[in-house]
Amino acid sequence: KVVEFTVIVKTKIPQTISSSVYKVSETEICKISIGTSIKEMLDSIEEKQYVKVFKNQTEVKSDEIVGTGMTAKIMDGNTVAKSYNIIVTGDVNGDGNATVTDMLAIKAHLLGKNKLSGEYATAADTSGDNAISITDFIQVKAKILGKGNITAR
Repeated sequence: KVVEFTVIVKTKIPQTISSSVYKVSETEICKISIGTSIKEMLDSIEEKQYVKVFKNQTEVKSDEIVGTGMTAKIMDGNTVAKSYNIIVTGDVNGDGNATVTDMLAIKAHLLGKNKLSGEYATAADTSGDNAISITDFIQVKAKILGKGNITAR
């Protein structure tokens, strides 16, 4: 007698992301430096084989730069098991770099013309004091001028 059957082995999908490099909360991944590639970020996440990064519902390639506003998603096949907002310190406009646009967004916030909120407000707090201040503006300006660096917080 010959018996044939199919065995489907299903791996257990992780419920959370962990990293020794980045700060991971229930909904956010932060402490990411400006200019970090998707590959670099994923290489620092323990569950990287289950994680994909998206920008506006489109998966981002591994050689692209991580930007504020992107999302890291734990995937179970094509189903999203959990999603995290990505925050890059100093990147207020979501391009992964500190540019004049970021500096002007912080200035507009300080002047009350265009208030930053959510992950963009967190990215603007380059000093890590839980407030957007002139110090953050000066740190981004110094980075642009090549006179300082922004520490990922």
